[in-house]
Amino acid sequence: MRTKIPLALILCVLLSSCIKDYLGGGKNGIELTETNYVYEGGLYQLYLTAAIDDITIVINDLEDIIKNNQGDAQTQADLDEAIEERENLSGELQDIIDIVARGIVPPPPPCPDGDLCLPIDFRYLIATRNNLVLSFEILDEQGNSLVSDTSPPTRRLRGSRNLLNYQEYDIADYTGFVEIKVVKRDNQQNITSYSIEAFKE
Repeated sequence: MRTKIPLALILCVLLSSCIKDYLGGGKNGIELTETNYVYEGGLYQLYLTAAIDDITIVINDLEDIIKNNQGDAQTQADLDEAIEERENLSGELQDIIDIVARGIVPPPPPCPDGDLCLPIDFRYLIATRNNLVLSFEILDEQGNSLVSDTSPPTRRLRGSRNLLNYQEYDIADYTGFVEIKVVKRDNQQNITSYSIEAFKE
């Protein structure tokens, strides 16, 4: 005797399976939640935004010096260099892929202070495949490392349309302000190092 399975139930099962795979879950994969991952592009975005703000202050100061006829050729050269640097940083900022807007990962909850929070269940660092994270370190206020391995194996994130990789980290039980240090390499073999401050929930 054949058993009839409601069409709605079939669609529900298929949809659940697709969503799980879409977020990297399923067989031989991981399942991302709102609070268990950090996107390296998001970290770099915060760093670039702060760097652009800082260099804009420098540009404004140099422009004031020149405007008040207190500068010289070196002042103008410094201004030109600063403007070029800001344009380069802005270009990098625009190139960062918004993986939340693309629906690849669930959006993280907002941080209470509006800056960066390292989520309480943090386990996975997500990065685009053209940015290989060579080192990822989290330091507490005393400068002690909170991760046992700063460069674990890199794996492809299933369901990301071949766009993302992930690394899995074991982080110590800690709540408070932290410093995050990142070293990465792009497809042109350029090495970038940066650090930002955050709050570990």
